[in-house]
Amino acid sequence: MGGGTKVVLKGRDFMPWPFRYEEDPNLNNNNQNDTFCKWGELGATLALVLSSTEAECLSPPNNLHLPWAPVNLTLNNQNYTDDDIRFIYYNPPKIISAEPL
Repeated sequence: MGGGTKVVLKGRDFMPWPFRYEEDPNLNNNNQNDTFCKWGELGATLALVLSSTEAECLSPPNNLHLPWAPVNLTLNNQNYTDDDIRFIYYNPPKIISAEPL
């Protein structure tokens, strides 16, 4: 529930363009500031594209106490994936006491 879980998303076409054109430095593309994971009503967090098939992001805190949140990826901060992937939130167990001590 507290967020901060590293989530690795697997798919395809996560890098739709080359990041570097060695022939012409003016054509370099960097979508680092436009790449996000959206967690439904919980908002968005920055995503890091690792390869054309993997991206990672950290889950946000679940202040709405939802049992799960849909996860979507955008590479341009406009168009999101429409897959029905769910991230399940839970409260980690907490030990209050133990017997015998």
